[in-house]
Amino acid sequence: MISDRVRIIIVHICLFLAFFLPIYSWSQYLLALIPLILYISVSDKKIYKGWNYIAIVCLCLSLLFNGFWLIPDYFKSIIKTVNLCILFALFPYFKNNGIYIRTNFVVMMICLVLFTQFVWILGITPLIQLFDTIYPPTISYGKAGVNFTLNIGGRYGGIFHNPNDCARNIIILSSIYLVMNNRNKRTDIITLLIVTLSVYLTGSRTGVIMLLTTFFIYICNMEGISISKKINIISIVVIMALLFYIFILGDNTRLKTLEFNPTKSERMYWLLEAINNIMQNPFSALFGRLYQERMSFWKIGFAGGFDSDIGNIIYSYGFSFIFTLLIFLYSQYKRIGCRFFYCIPPHIVMAGTGLFTSFYSSIMIFFLYAICFIESERIIELSKLRNTSTN
Repeated sequence: MISDRVRIIIVHICLFLAFFLPIYSWSQYLLALIPLILYISVSDKKIYKGWNYIAIVCLCLSLLFNGFWLIPDYFKSIIKTVNLCILFALFPYFKNNGIYIRTNFVVMMICLVLFTQFVWILGITPLIQLFDTIYPPTISYGKAGVNFTLNIGGRYGGIFHNPNDCARNIIILSSIYLVMNNRNKRTDIITLLIVTLSVYLTGSRTGVIMLLTTFFIYICNMEGISISKKINIISIVVIMALLFYIFILGDNTRLKTLEFNPTKSERMYWLLEAINNIMQNPFSALFGRLYQERMSFWKIGFAGGFDSDIGNIIYSYGFSFIFTLLIFLYSQYKRIGCRFFYCIPPHIVMAGTGLFTSFYSSIMIFFLYAICFIESERIIELSKLRNTSTN
């Protein structure tokens, strides 16, 4: 039988791999195994039955419909769909009984992301070459050898290369930290300052919105502070964010390094085109057309893909999956309570990048869901113990 110490180590290793596994073809299969490893080694083998299994039914119908009656399937699309099914089927992966994640470990991961960003800022060539060898660049954002000034001449995604992905990942990590932390305000402030610096270095406008949303949720959840003080704190944060945007991001010189930066109107056009494309057939409206490869989008006239997870989900799986996904999230909120609001900021990226239709971001966001789930169970157990001792 596996000891609690070993099981705790397994959970921490899986969390680390979910965020820092290099992007290779083999790593996609390893990511799909992480939920299975957690389920076998650290869970009580009980199946959580809810809207997650309705979502699996919708995904399977999409596979069947597209596989036999509509269009040839792409292998990568099938693997992504199977990965989503595994994530839903084995949720929440591990139980609270003797298993926990150290908040210090999460802070260490946050600091690691920031460190890799500074590697590129300071132009530390040996480390850049090492990271580029282990983590192959998939996009040409940022540049090395830039002196550290308030208006840095590049966008820095660090080890993730893509700054938008870096902003998304750092926000998910900060959400995990805030969900688990026992409200130590001093460490909270230090951690949020580190996250703020990391998001600033990415130059991501969506990242700034996610960060502000995280601050807003954190302030609203503060205990022992009056509503008037919370309003004052929120006002100060908003004013500082506006000044930050106007005087730093407003220059826009950091955003000119983009090779592909569609406007909001282009994204909306592609989304409407995707909806119009699948609405031509009632089955495709319900179950989508499954394609997820950008090349396939180019072939049908979408110049840069949909550049949003919402467009990808609608086109790939149809409105049946969108509906069940929303119900699944609502059911988690009903079970978890206010802490589930920390899951909201990462979902903002669905308008501009991947969250569910990506091997890498999907395991991250489901890890956050699972930790929220486990923490809610822990709080319920503690309240029961207190009630028992009182009686």
